[in-house]
Amino acid sequence: MFEQSYTFNKILMINLKTLNKVAFLLSFAVLLNTFAGCKADPQPAVNIEIEKEFSVSMTENLSQTGNNFAFFVETVKPQKSGDTLLDCLLIKSDNKIKLLINGVQKGQGSSAALDAKAKADLSAGSLPNGFYDISLNLLNSTIENKGVLVVDESKYSINFSTKDGFLLQNTELYKTPPNLIWGYVSYESSADAAAAKVVLNQLELLSLGVYVPVGKYPFFNITVSNGAPEILENSSFSTMNKETFIRRISYDLSDLQTFVDGVKQNYPKLGIKIFASNGKKLQ
Repeated sequence: MFEQSYTFNKILMINLKTLNKVAFLLSFAVLLNTFAGCKADPQPAVNIEIEKEFSVSMTENLSQTGNNFAFFVETVKPQKSGDTLLDCLLIKSDNKIKLLINGVQKGQGSSAALDAKAKADLSAGSLPNGFYDISLNLLNSTIENKGVLVVDESKYSINFSTKDGFLLQNTELYKTPPNLIWGYVSYESSADAAAAKVVLNQLELLSLGVYVPVGKYPFFNITVSNGAPEILENSSFSTMNKETFIRRISYDLSDLQTFVDGVKQNYPKLGIKIFASNGKKLQ
């Protein structure tokens, strides 16, 4: 995606922290070329490719008061133990959102995680439908990536004119629908698969069917129309056999907790986890 012909272009891979120095040298070179007058051989074009140090994703933070739009930011490369927090800031003013990624906070974060990526979650709050001007600045430098975020009834869409210094992981994200529950029943042995299906059948009697359009959502993906969801989660259950589900409820989650407790008591070899659109988790 980022390949250029080396025959015609010189590719400079630079760290963001040295960008200002490079910009100064390039400006100085332009001045020298201006005062030197015409030359017989034209100078080759110089393209600057800035190292992709950060990964940026659209996501949501869920709560009982509604969905809040957020950016999830992490380093592309793992950091040293203890350097797991990012110095980031999100500033929202009317229809303008500015994201500042200043770098890794040295010596901050968990020392237990070896070679972990530094991460940050930046919420912009609940966004009304409309257009938002986005700017993303990196490492206190002159780099500014500009874009537009579009919010409608069902999804978020974002587009940047440049993506210098970062990787954009998603350009479209569906909102988490209200009154929704999703999750899975997990099991280790294939002998427990039948029991897992019995639990799913019981859950269907306690909930309502729901149509969720195919697409990527903050916490799950729907790849096939009316198909089972792909749950996005890193946990000890993620490598186990799973029967996933997505349903709608019209009652308080406390009633569903009784069902979960019954599953754990009656089916000790099964695991169950239920997520809800109000941010609650039952397990």
